[in-house]
Amino acid sequence: MSKLTGLSLAVLLGLAAVCLGLAAAVPAHADEPSKPDVTAAGETLMVFNSVSVMRFRVSAGGYTPEQRFVIANDRVIAATMISDAHKAFHVYTMMLHGEPSIYIDGRLIVTVTPGDAAANHCSPSVLAGVWCDNLSRAVNSQQR
Repeated sequence: MSKLTGLSLAVLLGLAAVCLGLAAAVPAHADEPSKPDVTAAGETLMVFNSVSVMRFRVSAGGYTPEQRFVIANDRVIAATMISDAHKAFHVYTMMLHGEPSIYIDGRLIVTVTPGDAAANHCSPSVLAGVWCDNLSRAVNSQQR
């Protein structure tokens, strides 16, 4: 199965999981005050090689969660298209304009905003770490 076909299938399965309300990235804390419904604009789950990677729940930079998903998804595909099959992808976080951002082999994938963190009931750096670990597992899985 080609990367694109496998990814398309994974995206469809991920969207089905979103519709069923499954696979939250970070659990909510019961002791936090109630917050406005940040999922009103919709949310989108990125699934790559059968790994739930990140869930876009809020708009950022003028982009809806769905648009952010498309941009990040395209960036992951571009970053993983040219690779040595025997070399693991280097997935890491680094600060960009004061916000933690996730990279694959020097290519920006996504910036984690305070809004993303609030929607996931954690700090931006914690969420970036979770998304980074998930993305690393996904792109370095044996299915590539």
